[in-house]
Amino acid sequence: MLKNKDKVFALIFLIWGAVLYFIPGKIASVCPVMPDGGFMKCHWTGEVVKALGVLIVIIAAVMLFNAFVLKKEGLGLGLVIANIAIGAFTMLTPLHIIGTCPNPMMHCNVATKPAILLVSGIFIVTNIIYIFLNKKN
Repeated sequence: MLKNKDKVFALIFLIWGAVLYFIPGKIASVCPVMPDGGFMKCHWTGEVVKALGVLIVIIAAVMLFNAFVLKKEGLGLGLVIANIAIGAFTMLTPLHIIGTCPNPMMHCNVATKPAILLVSGIFIVTNIIYIFLNKKN
Protein backbone atom coordinates (compact mmCIF):
# COMPACT_ATOMS: atom_id res chain seq x y z
CA MET A 1 0.00 0.00 0.00
CA LEU A 2 1.26 3.46 -0.89
CA LYS A 3 2.11 5.63 2.05
CA ASN A 4 1.90 9.35 2.66
CA LYS A 5 5.66 9.52 2.17
CA ASP A 6 5.10 8.98 -1.56
CA LYS A 7 2.99 12.13 -1.62
CA VAL A 8 5.55 14.05 0.42
CA PHE A 9 8.46 12.95 -1.77
CA ALA A 10 6.51 13.75 -4.94
CA LEU A 11 5.94 17.29 -3.66
CA ILE A 12 9.63 17.62 -2.74
CA PHE A 13 10.62 16.43 -6.23
CA LEU A 14 8.18 18.90 -7.76
CA ILE A 15 9.77 21.74 -5.78
CA TRP A 16 13.32 20.73 -6.78
CA GLY A 17 12.25 20.54 -10.43
CA ALA A 18 10.77 24.03 -10.23
CA VAL A 19 13.91 25.37 -8.53
CA LEU A 20 16.08 23.86 -11.29
CA TYR A 21 13.84 25.47 -13.89
CA PHE A 22 14.24 28.91 -12.33
CA ILE A 23 17.99 28.80 -11.62
CA PRO A 24 19.28 29.79 -15.11
CA GLY A 25 16.79 32.60 -15.61
CA LYS A 26 15.82 34.00 -12.23
CA ILE A 27 17.72 32.58 -9.22
CA ALA A 28 21.31 32.56 -10.56
CA SER A 29 20.95 33.66 -14.16
CA VAL A 30 23.30 32.76 -16.97
CA CYS A 31 25.25 35.42 -18.87
CA PRO A 32 23.19 37.93 -20.86
CA VAL A 33 22.97 38.14 -24.63
CA MET A 34 26.22 39.33 -26.23
CA PRO A 35 26.31 42.75 -27.97
CA ASP A 36 26.17 41.04 -31.38
CA GLY A 37 22.95 39.22 -30.38
CA GLY A 38 24.62 35.85 -29.90
CA PHE A 39 24.63 33.65 -26.85
CA MET A 40 27.42 32.24 -24.72
CA LYS A 41 27.63 28.48 -24.00
CA CYS A 42 26.01 28.99 -20.62
CA HIS A 43 22.78 30.14 -22.30
CA TRP A 44 22.37 26.71 -23.87
CA THR A 45 23.27 24.99 -20.60
CA GLY A 46 20.53 27.06 -18.99
CA GLU A 47 18.02 26.02 -21.64
CA VAL A 48 18.80 22.33 -21.11
CA VAL A 49 18.61 22.69 -17.31
CA LYS A 50 15.23 24.41 -17.64
CA ALA A 51 13.96 21.57 -19.82
CA LEU A 52 15.22 19.00 -17.31
CA GLY A 53 13.50 20.94 -14.52
CA VAL A 54 10.22 20.69 -16.45
CA LEU A 55 10.79 16.96 -16.93
CA ILE A 56 11.32 16.54 -13.18
CA VAL A 57 8.09 18.45 -12.49
CA ILE A 58 6.22 16.18 -14.93
CA ILE A 59 7.61 13.05 -13.28
CA ALA A 60 6.65 14.45 -9.86
CA ALA A 61 3.12 15.10 -11.16
CA VAL A 62 2.91 11.49 -12.37
CA MET A 63 4.13 10.34 -8.96
CA LEU A 64 1.46 12.47 -7.27
CA PHE A 65 -1.21 11.12 -9.63
CA ASN A 66 -0.10 7.61 -8.75
CA ALA A 67 -0.16 8.37 -5.03
CA PHE A 68 -3.67 9.82 -5.12
CA VAL A 69 -5.41 7.98 -7.98
CA LEU A 70 -3.65 4.98 -9.52
CA LYS A 71 -1.98 3.61 -6.37
CA LYS A 72 0.26 1.25 -8.35
CA GLU A 73 3.00 -0.31 -6.26
CA GLY A 74 6.48 0.02 -7.74
CA LEU A 75 5.70 2.94 -10.04
CA GLY A 76 7.29 5.39 -7.59
CA LEU A 77 10.49 3.35 -7.53
CA GLY A 78 10.71 3.41 -11.32
CA LEU A 79 10.15 7.15 -11.40
CA VAL A 80 12.82 7.68 -8.73
CA ILE A 81 15.34 5.67 -10.75
CA ALA A 82 14.55 7.90 -13.74
CA ASN A 83 14.95 10.94 -11.48
CA ILE A 84 18.44 9.86 -10.47
CA ALA A 85 19.45 9.59 -14.12
CA ILE A 86 17.93 13.00 -14.86
CA GLY A 87 19.73 14.49 -11.85
CA ALA A 88 23.04 13.08 -13.06
CA PHE A 89 22.42 14.45 -16.57
CA THR A 90 21.58 17.84 -15.02
CA MET A 91 24.92 17.84 -13.18
CA LEU A 92 26.84 16.83 -16.28
CA THR A 93 25.31 19.53 -18.48
CA PRO A 94 27.31 22.49 -17.08
CA LEU A 95 30.33 20.32 -16.29
CA HIS A 96 30.90 18.38 -19.52
CA ILE A 97 27.97 18.09 -21.94
CA ILE A 98 27.63 21.79 -22.85
CA GLY A 99 29.67 23.67 -20.28
CA THR A 100 29.77 27.31 -19.28
CA CYS A 101 31.79 30.34 -20.32
CA PRO A 102 35.60 29.94 -20.44
CA ASN A 103 36.24 32.82 -18.02
CA PRO A 104 36.05 31.42 -14.45
CA MET A 105 34.91 34.82 -13.14
CA MET A 106 31.78 34.98 -15.31
CA HIS A 107 28.47 34.93 -13.47
CA CYS A 108 27.59 31.54 -14.90
CA ASN A 109 30.70 30.02 -13.32
CA VAL A 110 30.45 31.70 -9.92
CA ALA A 111 26.67 31.48 -9.45
CA THR A 112 24.75 29.43 -12.01
CA LYS A 113 26.95 26.34 -12.20
CA PRO A 114 27.34 25.96 -8.41
CA ALA A 115 23.58 26.44 -7.93
CA ILE A 116 22.77 23.79 -10.56
CA LEU A 117 25.28 21.37 -9.04
CA LEU A 118 24.00 21.95 -5.50
CA VAL A 119 20.31 21.56 -6.34
CA SER A 120 20.77 18.56 -8.63
CA GLY A 121 23.04 16.92 -6.03
CA ILE A 122 20.42 17.41 -3.31
CA PHE A 123 17.78 16.14 -5.73
CA ILE A 124 19.76 12.94 -6.36
CA VAL A 125 20.33 12.39 -2.63
CA THR A 126 16.61 12.91 -1.95
CA ASN A 127 15.78 10.24 -4.53
CA ILE A 128 18.28 7.84 -2.96
CA ILE A 129 16.69 8.46 0.44
CA TYR A 130 13.31 7.55 -1.10
CA ILE A 131 14.78 4.24 -2.29
CA PHE A 132 16.17 3.40 1.15
CA LEU A 133 12.93 4.30 2.90
CA ASN A 134 10.97 2.06 0.53
CA LYS A 135 13.39 -0.86 0.64
CA LYS A 136 11.70 -4.19 1.36
CA ASN A 137 13.29 -6.40 4.00
